[in-house]
Amino acid sequence: MAKKLKKSEKLDLILSELSKLRAEINALSKRQPERNVRSSPKKAAAPARKTAKPAAKKVSAASRKPASVPRRPVLVASPEAPKSAAG
Repeated sequence: MAKKLKKSEKLDLILSELSKLRAEINALSKRQPERNVRSSPKKAAAPARKTAKPAAKKVSAASRKPASVPRRPVLVASPEAPKSAAG
């Protein structure tokens, strides 16, 4: 019968397998460009062109929208008027 592994031992086993797989992937990825170069040579990339950015529009004070007026009338508390002597 196989020995039952503890959690830390399982983790160590998984991490070691993962590192082996990473090394294998790195080795394969290094070999991959060599195959492509042999089968079809790469063309030189065209130099990147700089495009001129459009000038920022200047907004004058006259062309701005005026401050918006509230759509509903707002009740404004007025100061109390002096009472007239009617009595």
